[in-house]
Amino acid sequence: MKLPVTPSFRLEGKRALVTGASSDIGLGCATALADAGADVVCATRGEDKLNEAVAEMRAAGWSTSALPLDQTDHGALARVFEGTHLTSW
Repeated sequence: MKLPVTPSFRLEGKRALVTGASSDIGLGCATALADAGADVVCATRGEDKLNEAVAEMRAAGWSTSALPLDQTDHGALARVFEGTHLTSW
């Protein structure tokens, strides 16, 4: 039996927004996307853990930035997608 091989993909030139990116599944997704070459915007409420995660990802050589964001704050979420913060990414 020959097992299927996951196709290799690169994400250079792409930007990914990952919510909950300071721990658990969110952090796993953020690091996987960054490892594939994406510029990753890590968003979450807890600024301390967020900044720690982003610092470690940068130390690994990945392009990433922090976006403190409470997704339950609909106004803040709307401002992000209206472009208020997009230029700082």
